[in-house]
Amino acid sequence: WKINTRGGQSRYLELKDVLLLNLLENTANQGWERPIYFANTVTPSNFLKLDPFLRQEGLAYRILPVKKPGFSDRFDQFSGNIDKGRMYDNLMNKFRFRNLNKPGTYFDENIIRMVSNYHNTFHRLIGSYIRDADQLQRGISSMESQIAGGSPAADSLQAIVDNNKVVVADYRSKAANLAAAAEEKFPIEIATPEPYLIVRTAISWNQLGDKEKADKYFNMAKDRVIQSL
Repeated sequence: WKINTRGGQSRYLELKDVLLLNLLENTANQGWERPIYFANTVTPSNFLKLDPFLRQEGLAYRILPVKKPGFSDRFDQFSGNIDKGRMYDNLMNKFRFRNLNKPGTYFDENIIRMVSNYHNTFHRLIGSYIRDADQLQRGISSMESQIAGGSPAADSLQAIVDNNKVVVADYRSKAANLAAAAEEKFPIEIATPEPYLIVRTAISWNQLGDKEKADKYFNMAKDRVIQSL
């Protein structure tokens, strides 16, 4: 791990950087028993190149002593990787999103930014589930071709295929649950975010196979852009 210093050629660290390094050292010496978190709204320059060691668990990143670089997704502006199971449980069962779906409620620009962060977080997890489901599905297709070709390991491959099909269905179900929850808890029609987030919502629904909802949000984003011209 190479620390990202500040100031270009001047190469210096700010006090907050030194405090973070001290905290990391003390935590490591204690066996990483106490977790350290960054809020997911923290400016990436404050991560000190810790990005590959970050794991998102909701609205925060946990620093772990395990290097696991994040995935490449042009629609994903976040850092680090994802703990899908813990993040799903937090977003769907533990976090409370109150009064963000009531028509007529006033939202100032700070609340709009907060809600935008919620949209980003939900759609990052949705994208992760869909991406992993698609990857597993490609593996399933490859193994089914081997089975059809008379592979001597056909029985073992079939067991893997059957298991992975269950996982794919589970991942897609969770992605659909997240998309529906975001639509219910903080609907775009009530607290309207920037157009790119409306497009991100449309992309999620398109990936989930709901073309009608995808078109709805694509058109909403288009109208929003036209209104701003």
